[in-house]
Amino acid sequence: MRWSFRIPTTLLIFTTFATLYASESKIEIYPLTENSFRHDGVPRGSVERFRIEGSEIYGNNTRRDYWVYTPAQYDASQPAALMVFLDGWIYLDEEGKFKTSIVLDNLIHQGKIPITVAVFVNPANLRSIPTPIVFANGNTAK
Repeated sequence: MRWSFRIPTTLLIFTTFATLYASESKIEIYPLTENSFRHDGVPRGSVERFRIEGSEIYGNNTRRDYWVYTPAQYDASQPAALMVFLDGWIYLDEEGKFKTSIVLDNLIHQGKIPITVAVFVNPANLRSIPTPIVFANGNTAK
């Protein structure tokens, strides 16, 4: 699939893993809303997994996984916004704390955000780390 992006500064958002530590530092975590759950009639985007093997800087013993969320409404002939998540795998667990693909599906369907492609990037890992990634609740990143 080929993507076409229009990247307004306000929509290019980088997130960090620090959000996960909010409860330990006594910062209130944003509560889940209706947009965090699947609803009938809302088109479901797709998530594809990719892997980069090796690195010119860190050598051939590393790999980096990333996932690309493409909304169901995406049309390659039209520009789309782009959202990038660092430490991306944690945001894809639909039973986890963030449910990002569900939220994007709902907000795009409601017209509250433009058609947005999201990229979820993991930090590079040594190849000795097992995959698939297993979440705390037992789900796996596919």
